[in-house]
Amino acid sequence: EREENGARISPDNPASGRPCLSLYGDSFTFGDEVGHAAAWGNQLAKRLNCKVSNFGVGAYGTDQAYLRFEENSSDPSSVVMLGVLSENIVRNVNQNRTFLYGADSVGPLKPMFWLDGVGQLQLVTVPKLTIDSYYQYIKNPRALFVKEFFIPDSSSYAKQRVSFPYIITLINAILSPRN
Repeated sequence: EREENGARISPDNPASGRPCLSLYGDSFTFGDEVGHAAAWGNQLAKRLNCKVSNFGVGAYGTDQAYLRFEENSSDPSSVVMLGVLSENIVRNVNQNRTFLYGADSVGPLKPMFWLDGVGQLQLVTVPKLTIDSYYQYIKNPRALFVKEFFIPDSSSYAKQRVSFPYIITLINAILSPRN
């Protein structure tokens, strides 16, 4: 349940007026574990005595929160706070959540940013999966996820695929810095 502009309902926000602050981020920004009144954005509105719009979304990376901010033409706030959770650091260099958490499926997929050769942020869009590209993904995920940091078996920080000989896979998994 959200306000008309997509912000979380905040019972202590003044009924009208321009927000003094807007929040963007993940579930911690949104306040996933608590009701509207206990969410920290609502508590902040109460303490500041001004309207605070909370546009946080559960499981978002910093990149997705930034894109939500960029695309949100209904947000008139002049001050914006971007919530960053330490786990978002790995989410920011990741497009396929299953590469991070080891599921056997695909997705959820998301956009990401990377720095090009001259230090400019470039958007990497979400790959469109078709039946043919799904089979390509199974054989060679790097073909679809060009800038993905956590493609299995691509680095010591990526998940290791289980394969024969299993003892080698076990040793690699034990020595992985992600364990």
